Amino acid sequence: MQKTFIRLFLLSLTVCVSSYGADTNALLHLFRKKNIPKQTDTESMLAQMRDQGVDFSPSLFASTGWDIAGGRKRTTNGNLEYLLDLNLKLHSEKIAKFTGGIFSADFQLRRGGHPSHDAGSFETLALIESNNLTQLSELWYKHSFGEDLFWFKVGKNDCSLYFDYANNGSYFQNSGFEGLATIRELPAYPNPAMGIIVGSTPVDFIAIKAGLFDGSLILGNQTGSKGVFGEFFSDLSAHAFMVGQIDFSWNLKSGLTGRIGVGGWHNTAHLLNYNRGTSKGVQGGYVVIDQTVWQSSVKNSTSEIGTFFQIGFTSPKPNPVKQAYAAGMSWVGMFPKRPNDVFGFGASMERFSLEPGSGFVKPAEVDLEVFYVYIPKRWLNIQPDIQYIINPGGSGVNNAFVLLLDAAVSF
Repeated sequence: MQKTFIRLFLLSLTVCVSSYGADTNALLHLFRKKNIPKQTDTESMLAQMRDQGVDFSPSLFASTGWDIAGGRKRTTNGNLEYLLDLNLKLHSEKIAKFTGGIFSADFQLRRGGHPSHDAGSFETLALIESNNLTQLSELWYKHSFGEDLFWFKVGKNDCSLYFDYANNGSYFQNSGFEGLATIRELPAYPNPAMGIIVGSTPVDFIAIKAGLFDGSLILGNQTGSKGVFGEFFSDLSAHAFMVGQIDFSWNLKSGLTGRIGVGGWHNTAHLLNYNRGTSKGVQGGYVVIDQTVWQSSVKNSTSEIGTFFQIGFTSPKPNPVKQAYAAGMSWVGMFPKRPNDVFGFGASMERFSLEPGSGFVKPAEVDLEVFYVYIPKRWLNIQPDIQYIINPGGSGVNNAFVLLLDAAVSF
């Protein structure tokens, strides 16, 4: 089986290095770069395809993680995992001569290990960590009116870039920084879902978004692998996931930008409480803040430091996590000769439900992470990553020390 994974890995790499595409979805967003160098001939050829409205973006993400101390058990095999992502976007303005429309399809193939299993952590430790999957992850249409004065997006999609997303936390691998654990089953990798999102930017500093999705993942239905529609047209009122967020942004006189987003969510599913009784629907709220705190004064420099903070809360009766927090910083261009590289560190905390029957013996898990993203080529990112997990999984096992090495080939 391991040899099969390696063959598929090499085959996927061959596919990826022969093509070019734009940075197009939630995963690819994490590897956007500045100061882009000159394109190769292959990149230029496919850039011409984009000029015609056809945007093809193949990418390969790989990760290996080692629990070297504490946790459930020491890692012996490296937990190699990889994700092949093939994304296609068609732009209506260039293809059909009408403005505002984008059609997108996204295919994902994921295989490999699970570093969080060795560590015993509640949160996953690598961005691509999930069960093995082969799926059409997204199939949607988005239409914008008046430069996003109003827009809608309908179809199977990953909504993680629209709700509870910290721009300055996008390079972190631990899932405690990528989505608050208090939001039960947000439709996102590896389980996007059928739904509709509507949004409006009535003025430059306010953005409003709301979504309605198939929320049956909370009942055990794997929406990512259950076709395009899932259970959206099957008694949606019994498992509808609804979410909304309003953002307020600012630009200080010094040029430092910031944003605060306030959101809430509700799932109509009835869930058994840990102790006794039933919760007729579950809900919660969250706040996310981004703030750039420093920018280089050197002409044409893109070096900057961005910080973020997130907090979420929900009921502890049917939910494993009642409160979640995350905070950190990312420094782009810390070294003048490495303008695209990114250094970052942060901490997240998940406060567990201690209701009788929840199974947790510790009140919280704390995840500490530090990383450096090395970008030797415009299409290649290499990310050494160190994580220290305090009270992994709230289960009473020893604190875990984990080393990861992540790489991304994105054309």
